[in-house]
Amino acid sequence: MNLLDAGKIVKSYLAFKLRKTSLTCVVYLCTPRCNLNCFFCNRWQIKTEEDDTAKSLAVIDKIAEAGVACISFNGGEPLMRKDLEILAEHARQKGLVLALSTNGTLLTKERAQKLGDYFESIAISLDGFEETHDQIRGQGTYKRAMKAIHLLKEYSAKAKVGIHFTLSRTNSAEIIPLFTKLHGKVDFASFAPVNPYPSLSGSMIPLDEIDHIITSLLALKNENSNNTILPPDQYIRALRQYYAIELEKKCHACELYCCVDWNGNLCLCPIHDRPLIIGSLHEAPLGQIIRGKKAGITELVNKCPGCMTTCTMLPSLLYEKSFLSGIALGTAMSWLKIR
Repeated sequence: MNLLDAGKIVKSYLAFKLRKTSLTCVVYLCTPRCNLNCFFCNRWQIKTEEDDTAKSLAVIDKIAEAGVACISFNGGEPLMRKDLEILAEHARQKGLVLALSTNGTLLTKERAQKLGDYFESIAISLDGFEETHDQIRGQGTYKRAMKAIHLLKEYSAKAKVGIHFTLSRTNSAEIIPLFTKLHGKVDFASFAPVNPYPSLSGSMIPLDEIDHIITSLLALKNENSNNTILPPDQYIRALRQYYAIELEKKCHACELYCCVDWNGNLCLCPIHDRPLIIGSLHEAPLGQIIRGKKAGITELVNKCPGCMTTCTMLPSLLYEKSFLSGIALGTAMSWLKIR
């Protein structure tokens, strides 16, 4: 991350502390298409065509013009787009910090080399060891995800390469062994519980098991001097509130972060399979849409029960920390580099 990138993040952090709206990160759902059909996501069922390259580049221009620091390419599966490298190069030229979330199964050596030149961080979805991961995401996906990690570590000299673990009843016993095994082999490990909140009864994890996960994650963080486990202690401890259905909602949607979908629509956040549309970037600048729809945005945020996604609650927690602690800003910058 260069000084200009760091400066944009510092500016957004200080603006938040001064209670001024300053979008820091946009999650760009660049396609609804996906080559997998995980049990916790139905976005792959959406048949809407995404914007072509020209329209997508125009959307990125609108995001950059709004003074956003970071853009996180998400989906669907971003690697389904053959023009992903074109979009990423353009976003980088516009001065944005880039992050990529992918299941990794479509990655090749050639794409690993190119993507590593544009993205500050690349997160591979990994939801357990082979049997469990394949049960969740499909036969053979574990080996392909691990291959993607190896390709990126070998051929992407610039990008930080890590994993994102979607915590569910199916894989809860494997988060600690997996994070332990991958320590030193990836640059970061992140996680979030499966949505929606509150979780359906069949996906709830017993509180005694959650307590064990929390204690173990905190211990791993303290043991590892390079701090591979990214989420801060406060986020990890919030797991108990989440599964006790006592979560304290923290949401700064359209203040700190927002979502833009595959058709250039500004959305509240990416948590819904079909995001709630607020306006179109093809029709108006991002900031203008937010200012004009402020009352409606507030109403939508108030109706939402909350979540623990790493693109919403996590940055809210980080930015709410005291600046004087000297920890908050550094952690926030780390989050931006991996989003």
